[in-house]
Amino acid sequence: MKILFINPPNTPLTSKALLIEPIDILSLATYVRGLGHAVDFLDMDARGLSPKSLPPLVRTKGYDAAVFVFDHHIPLYTDAALQNVLQSAEAIKPFGMNIVVGGKTATFQPERLLYSGTPVDIAAGYELEPVLRDLFSLPEWNDGNLKTVAGISHWSDQGLVAATDRAQRFDLAELPIPDRSMVDMRDYIDIRTMLSSRGCPHRCKFCHVPGYWGGWRGRSAASVVDEIDYLARDVGAKKILFLDDNTPVDQRRMIAISEEIVRRGIRTTLGCLSSISVFNEQSFRAMHRAGFRWIHFGIESGDKDTLRGINKNINPDQIRRAVQSTREIGMRVRTSWILDLPESTSQVLDRTIDLILETQTEEVRLHYLALRLGSEYHQAYRGRVVRAPQYIHQPAPQLSFSSVERGELEKKADYLTGALEDSGYLIVRHPDDFLGLEELHAGKTPPKIASLCPMRYGMFWRP
Repeated sequence: MKILFINPPNTPLTSKALLIEPIDILSLATYVRGLGHAVDFLDMDARGLSPKSLPPLVRTKGYDAAVFVFDHHIPLYTDAALQNVLQSAEAIKPFGMNIVVGGKTATFQPERLLYSGTPVDIAAGYELEPVLRDLFSLPEWNDGNLKTVAGISHWSDQGLVAATDRAQRFDLAELPIPDRSMVDMRDYIDIRTMLSSRGCPHRCKFCHVPGYWGGWRGRSAASVVDEIDYLARDVGAKKILFLDDNTPVDQRRMIAISEEIVRRGIRTTLGCLSSISVFNEQSFRAMHRAGFRWIHFGIESGDKDTLRGINKNINPDQIRRAVQSTREIGMRVRTSWILDLPESTSQVLDRTIDLILETQTEEVRLHYLALRLGSEYHQAYRGRVVRAPQYIHQPAPQLSFSSVERGELEKKADYLTGALEDSGYLIVRHPDDFLGLEELHAGKTPPKIASLCPMRYGMFWRP
């Protein structure tokens, strides 16, 4: 088959200050090509393309199918961007393509994609590799054949056909190194990204990861370092970010990865996302020797009872120790916090603010709650909202599940940002403000940054 993979446009288009290669979709496209299919890739978001611009690009290509991936691993899409997926599918449907949409909406709310007259043929759920493998092996897409493919929903003459059984967990050993030559790397910021694991061992109530990806599992240390080597040697990467939801879970694996990087003499600067609960001084020191200079801890609250109640399995003392130790090891630390957790009271929020001001990590990301599909919060509260917001970077609270009234919440948030600014932080409210920031501070002590918008990756990573 001849298949076009499409990264749809965001609404508004993702700021040039934030654009990273859509590594989740690139990985899928590379995998499907390895199955023997002809594959092309189009990043509409990076190219600034609208749905209306698609017909001239596909008219003479003879594609059998188009795959849109929306909110699969990288959660930067706004809620309004789903309409771009549907409009783009509508624009290319006349050219005889079967249309597949994968991601969290396709998994948990396929009815938003599948209805009478929809341009979408298939909503593909959960891990997409086995779904696409089986789907594209079918000789014909009819109701009988589609019943044999696990993990999909579709529309038939009888109406919506609910998702078949979830596909079996995919073996990450089958993943190829994503082929970055499918895109123009000049479209993206100066950091390359990779995925070395899926899932998480925890079940935080606000998080979609356990419900979507399941428990944690990782690629082998050798395969991870092979990809780092490829990025450094063939792509010229000076900075590499692990976009896994919780990279250092397996401490032995991280030590093995780090030691292999050192053994091969690979010189690049690395960063990753982590939970406080998996902090281990031995593995973090090994990571630093291998070039890790940045880490993001999702903390969410400064109140011990709230942390226990949302299943974080950490406490403020652990947070203090892990943050301090990580900084002493030599890594720049980002922390993120949710200001309007349902469990929050005015006193809980005060404790969170106090801990933010006490730890003063190099980067602070302030969030408001989104009811992410697949999360425990979404299951609990979805009946109270018409359409639960999915975008995790809202500039103001969208929901009202905590006992802190909106006016008081906004007042406390203003106090926090003011106190951070008084402590020397740069306060960033729009992604475009990150453009030129590193150049402005070249040769100077890297600034501390607090953000109420998506934060740029790779800032001030020093070898």
